[in-house]
Amino acid sequence: MRKKTKNTKSPWFIKSSQVKLVNSRFHIFDYRKPRPKPGAIDDYYLEFNNINGVCTDFRMLDDSMHFRAKNWKLKERSGLTIKAFNALCNIHNKGMDFDKLDLRMPCSVLQGDLHFKYPGFKYLDEFIHNTQWKGNLKNSSICLAELSIFDESLKDHPEKMQISTGIAGTFDNLKLKKVDALIGSNTKIKGDLLFEGLPDWRTTYCDFEFDEASTSVESLSKLLNQTEVPPLLSRLGEMNYKGRFSCQFIDFNFQ
Repeated sequence: MRKKTKNTKSPWFIKSSQVKLVNSRFHIFDYRKPRPKPGAIDDYYLEFNNINGVCTDFRMLDDSMHFRAKNWKLKERSGLTIKAFNALCNIHNKGMDFDKLDLRMPCSVLQGDLHFKYPGFKYLDEFIHNTQWKGNLKNSSICLAELSIFDESLKDHPEKMQISTGIAGTFDNLKLKKVDALIGSNTKIKGDLLFEGLPDWRTTYCDFEFDEASTSVESLSKLLNQTEVPPLLSRLGEMNYKGRFSCQFIDFNFQ
């Protein structure tokens, strides 16, 4: 008797030297959740529109893609605007890798490499909690006003950060390693930083190990978007510090 064989399907494969995106869009949403308010990014309702750009060396195997993104432009429903996105990309059911990253927003610039690991595509609506970040940013700049999609209190924030750092953890439990940052004109930071509780920065717990930190009361007030600093700090004027510093932004504790 002839032995039956299993009917296994070969994975489908697409290859192209170049793919052009013209006014494309990508939406991921959960209609069981309430619609988000304008101006705020929501991991249950992501809506990328007006995607334009080029993919070279494009390969797709089942649900995995490899390509080089060149000069992508797009806009998310929250107002997040990408003016140029260039990277070597690998996207699959368990993660995303962006090497040789050069991402430019109207004000911010991110350069380096970023890697994301998650349980599967269907869990991306909870990326703040379940997605592991790993990577490095080099010679990057972040305008704090462009982070208002996570916290509206940062809208029109005047400060800009120049930063190089290693990144690890989830967004709500984020570790920055070997940070070298300049915020505004005279707030300088070198060391390791831990943030627990983002994106709500006002209640986020911070545990910082500073190799070097210097600022002034005026600069610190600007950084905290005119939040009143504790009386102890307001009497110090110019500040230089080395050591451990833990706080919520409503409660400071030096060690």
